[in-house]
Amino acid sequence: MRVQWALPPALNSWQRLREARVSVEVDRRWRWRSKLRRCFSLHRRPAGTLAARSPFSRSHRMRSLPLRRASCTAQWKAASGSVSSYKLLESYPHDPAAFTQGLVYAPEAFAVADSLTDAFFESTGLVHHSSLRCVDRCSGAVLRAVAVPPPHFAEGLAYLPLPRHRLVQLTWLSGCGFVYDASTLQRLHHFECDYEGWGATYDAHRDCLYVSDGTDCVRVLDPDTCAVRQVQRVRLPPHLREVYRERGVPSAIWHLNDLEWVPGADELWCNVFLSDFVVVVDPATWCAKRWIDLRGLLQPEHQLPNHPVDVLNGLAWDRQRHCMYATGKCWPRLYAIRETESCRGGT
Repeated sequence: MRVQWALPPALNSWQRLREARVSVEVDRRWRWRSKLRRCFSLHRRPAGTLAARSPFSRSHRMRSLPLRRASCTAQWKAASGSVSSYKLLESYPHDPAAFTQGLVYAPEAFAVADSLTDAFFESTGLVHHSSLRCVDRCSGAVLRAVAVPPPHFAEGLAYLPLPRHRLVQLTWLSGCGFVYDASTLQRLHHFECDYEGWGATYDAHRDCLYVSDGTDCVRVLDPDTCAVRQVQRVRLPPHLREVYRERGVPSAIWHLNDLEWVPGADELWCNVFLSDFVVVVDPATWCAKRWIDLRGLLQPEHQLPNHPVDVLNGLAWDRQRHCMYATGKCWPRLYAIRETESCRGGT
């Protein structure tokens, strides 16, 4: 089957949208730091330094972006010997117009036209273009889709297995999320939340949802009511905290984005926004165990001419094949990968 893709007009401004999201995150982080200074009377830096400049000026926000990327790179470099790589197993077509925000591998074959097919559930973003889709694994064709109306910007997605058989979809800034029937994609109800929605996944062992908001925090939600049970902060294990402290790298792991719980190993894979790295977290202790370096995943031969691609986003675990699927915003391919023991650049 040959699938024809069409790019929506909104993607012509994909870079401005990305800058806007980064700006919101930087502004929020600066407000958080300002509160700490007021509460604990921290010493201010001399005039003319970065801290003394207005955090809300566009020029400052764009100058701070390389610093944030450098901080992420410094984090995994500081953890010598704790960075693993990946083995590329297969690749599949993916709609390059899909601004992927969440990805779930359907545990049961999806029924379409009296036949069964392996499929993904995918949440796509952008206002006026947000949707919930069921996508064929092999061809990338959209089997079924429902639009998420404006002003909502759809975000992470989690599947609640039988007997619930539900899909939970987050929104970025709307202060709400949606619950769907996984068979028909019919919207059943919505729930309210007082946090930004970024990534989501379901932990079958603990019967709970994990939700990220772009910080170092993961919220633990009740799967039936979507009420917050607790908020956990992802931290480094003690032996790595000392390494980070000596090298001047913060021990907090910020910008947690898409999430995927891996059964058996009982691990939480967290995609770090604006990077090609995944941090693996132990949900029993909420300490980071290691990093996975996914640089180079989007193969050069798979890139389309004159087509901008965005960051890595979208992780989905396949229980049968014991592999992880990964893609990105507006990526033309989706990849099946398996983690390897070899280290890449862990010095």
